[in-house]
Amino acid sequence: MSLDRFEHVSEEIFYTQSDITVVSPNDIAALKDVARVNARNRVRICAHPDTDDALHEMIIVMMHGIYVPPHRHVDKSESFHIIEGQMKVVIFEDDGQVQKIIDLGDVASGRAVFYRLASPKYHLVIPETEFVVFHEVTNGPFKKVDFHSVPWAPDEEGSKADQQKFMQSFQI
Repeated sequence: MSLDRFEHVSEEIFYTQSDITVVSPNDIAALKDVARVNARNRVRICAHPDTDDALHEMIIVMMHGIYVPPHRHVDKSESFHIIEGQMKVVIFEDDGQVQKIIDLGDVASGRAVFYRLASPKYHLVIPETEFVVFHEVTNGPFKKVDFHSVPWAPDEEGSKADQQKFMQSFQI
């Protein structure tokens, strides 16, 4: 299995090299192989040409146990469509109180398969299966300064034990 038709720009990111992007089950299997061995156990294929594009569409693979700190995106919306696996999305108030927990999964799971967040709410993604594969859509361009983290949760470079404890508090 190979992802050679995609440009490999980092250990976590592949970009399309065509104006027609097709992602097959073999590509997803190859993405899982990449996620297994990279430092943060996640990887994506970007179907948009670069970070400046107005529309960003990605096929993302995340492994169980990874931690993406609660964050929000100013002046952006995002949606997820689950392809395989299950995850929770926890939506927070600005002070860290839980507003809503959304259980997402593929069609076979019986859970919701789609979610869209159209306001700048803090949110946390928790993969619940060995892998979760999803299609994310958000508006660009991508700018690191648009990613707002919080003081009331562990940061990504912090203690793995603190991160896991924080995520386990939402396992209902």
